[in-house]
Amino acid sequence: MSEISIIDLASRHAIKSLSLDDEKRKGSEKRNTTENQTDVNSWKFDSAGESIGSGLNLKERGYFAIPQPEIIQNYLVPLSPSLQARILKNRQEITDILSSKPGKRSGFLVVVGPSHLQGIEQAETLRDWVSSIQDFSNILVSVRTNLSKPRLVSLTDDKQSLMPYEIEFGLPRLRSLLLSIAKDCPLVGDITNTITPQYVSDLYSMGIVGSDVVESQLHRELASGVSYPVGFSTTTEEPVLNQVMFNHRLSSALDAMFASAQPHRFLSVTKLGTVAVVGTEGNSDSFVVLPLSSMPSEEEVGSKIKAIYDYPKIGTDSPRVMLDVGKLGDSNYEDVLSLVKRIMNGPAGDKVMGVAIDSGDSYGQGNKQVLYAEKMLHELNSIL
Repeated sequence: MSEISIIDLASRHAIKSLSLDDEKRKGSEKRNTTENQTDVNSWKFDSAGESIGSGLNLKERGYFAIPQPEIIQNYLVPLSPSLQARILKNRQEITDILSSKPGKRSGFLVVVGPSHLQGIEQAETLRDWVSSIQDFSNILVSVRTNLSKPRLVSLTDDKQSLMPYEIEFGLPRLRSLLLSIAKDCPLVGDITNTITPQYVSDLYSMGIVGSDVVESQLHRELASGVSYPVGFSTTTEEPVLNQVMFNHRLSSALDAMFASAQPHRFLSVTKLGTVAVVGTEGNSDSFVVLPLSSMPSEEEVGSKIKAIYDYPKIGTDSPRVMLDVGKLGDSNYEDVLSLVKRIMNGPAGDKVMGVAIDSGDSYGQGNKQVLYAEKMLHELNSIL
């Protein structure tokens, strides 16, 4: 039996035991499953309507109990000491990149991966591909493991797509999947809520706050308390309509960098599943993600990078900019590569700490997005 199926089975047993009395009273309800996906609509929720509490939760369908973070993180899917040491090493490598002095680059980070995780098969082929391209002398290659679909896609495609991976497939299966990837390459996670990080944050080497929540005070507070560097994105799936809109996103990301560097207090849950007020020290290891699709010329990129370092609250000359090149293909690869080379060889090159590449959703042999992403990696390695 595979590792994931064992974890899934253990998780279901733990969850079932939490509502055993309710099972006996109402009878069991069958759950329609496939090998890689659970039909969430068939889940059995404990009734909220029979609560003897205030009775104000009139629209609540119910709840579905899961084990505490301590159980899943340390007993069902534990982290080995050797992998823990490797993750801490990767975090320090990224911190060193962000602390580099002009002209003395400490490394370069490239983030690859799909827009979001879709399933076990995709994640395994992604892991195999990235582990096969880790031999770059000047580049640290990491994997994006977003759990939710991009917001624009979610709102237009189907009604179920707003459901993130940890809800659709379960937290034990999610942690097991991320653990299998982390054994071969550093993980970059999306910071989405106050609960999920308690289950998987120890696996991440870096985090990204999406542009749709970069103005959220809650997400800024979360970024202030994580133990790894965090990027604030200005990239979205929707087209940037005008420079006023983009400048607003950039200003929000800079405000988020400053805010996340400050101490905060907010409500969250502990490893034992109890609600607590969490106090943070602040996280100054942060950067901005700039989409090259919004800036087709070297001059425009240079002006935005200058605006970042003119921001009065940044107070550093170390690299704090990641360039998001998006999806690469026949139609744009040469133009994007030429633009990246000019930026890296120009006066703004010392301010760039990395590049993000959308390498697509499929990682089988012959996929063009994957081939172009790998080609870009070799080109970047040669100019650094």
